[in-house]
Amino acid sequence: MLCIYKILSKVITNYQKPFLAKCIALKQYAFVENRFILDNALLAFETIHHMKCKTKGRKRKVALKLDVGKACDKIEWGYLKSILLKMRFFIQWLKWM
Repeated sequence: MLCIYKILSKVITNYQKPFLAKCIALKQYAFVENRFILDNALLAFETIHHMKCKTKGRKRKVALKLDVGKACDKIEWGYLKSILLKMRFFIQWLKWM
């Protein structure tokens, strides 16, 4: 029985791949193919290093905002379902959510 769910999950995932490029923002790095979440950590490190460096005797000034909240903590399911319906996802898939 577990094997059927794995196969079904793989089929659904492969079907959705063409749509995902339109759904996922360029800013998102976690769990996206060919993007690495550590790129964001490196960017934060470089920004902090830049803040600590001095240029011609003056300190540099930088504003830094990090958002490390979990995406699942912020999902409004009703809104998500309405968006997916407008993007022509199958109703059956929405029922599985």
